[in-house]
Amino acid sequence: MHSAFKVIKPVDMKYDDASWHYGGNFPKDSPPEFGGTHIALMLKRCFQKGWAGELHLQESRDDVEKVIRGEKSATEFLFQWCDGKFTDEDLTEEGNAFVGVYYGEDGAFLQDYGSAFGAEL
Repeated sequence: MHSAFKVIKPVDMKYDDASWHYGGNFPKDSPPEFGGTHIALMLKRCFQKGWAGELHLQESRDDVEKVIRGEKSATEFLFQWCDGKFTDEDLTEEGNAFVGVYYGEDGAFLQDYGSAFGAEL
């Protein structure tokens, strides 16, 4: 006899939070939004791929489209709609599968970001 197991998605998986970056050793003359620049870049790319989560499609669809078209900065979106946080609610299942590997602790995102922008992270 086989039993069926229901796969339960982790609740409120937080990938990143701008406050983790603008707190502590952060240039005093820089606005907190600078701590979310790398997060916003990933968020915009995910939106471009069609991975905007249901939450954003229901509550902020117009702004998602503006981010995709470059009419609104992804950093502004991140702070307006996500409170500077990047979580699993921001993305579709496919987007979360990608971000979980590429952006996660062992992922290559920060290394790629540093290489692209000439920063050592």
